[in-house]
Amino acid sequence: MQYYREVALNPQLLGHLRTASTTRYSNSCRDVTARISQEPINLFAGIGSRAFRGVLSCDEGQICVWQLDSAPQVRRVDTAPEPLVAADVAGWSVCTDSQLLHSINTF
Repeated sequence: MQYYREVALNPQLLGHLRTASTTRYSNSCRDVTARISQEPINLFAGIGSRAFRGVLSCDEGQICVWQLDSAPQVRRVDTAPEPLVAADVAGWSVCTDSQLLHSINTF
């Protein structure tokens, strides 16, 4: 949830989820396949593997987004995660974060 909010609101991530490919391989709702060459997959697999090992030694949560531009250069965008808020509402466990609650209260 926090990742998608960051992608929607952070100007550094403008177009982050955009793809030029609209090839459809199935008939499910909104199912569009993105075609990605092998090189970026290998690059991001290595970056993700190293980041995962690094995060294991941290006590705090992290939100990191890596982008590959046409150069090709990798850029990392870091965002501090919001504290989670959990509540029991009518027998349901509802989990959200403090920023969403603040936005709802000021709406």
